[in-house]
Amino acid sequence: MDIKRVLTSLFGLPMVILIMVFGNNTVIDIVCALVALIRNTRIF
Repeated sequence: MDIKRVLTSLFGLPMVILIMVFGNNTVIDIVCALVALIRNTRIF
């Protein structure tokens, strides 16, 4: 298995659950910022 897919499933699923549970603007903004940072770095 590709390590990126494993890491995405380990970190992505809890983020989606947090958005569903806490669903306020602050949590959604933080998650979107983290996704943007991860997407823009060359490490991942």
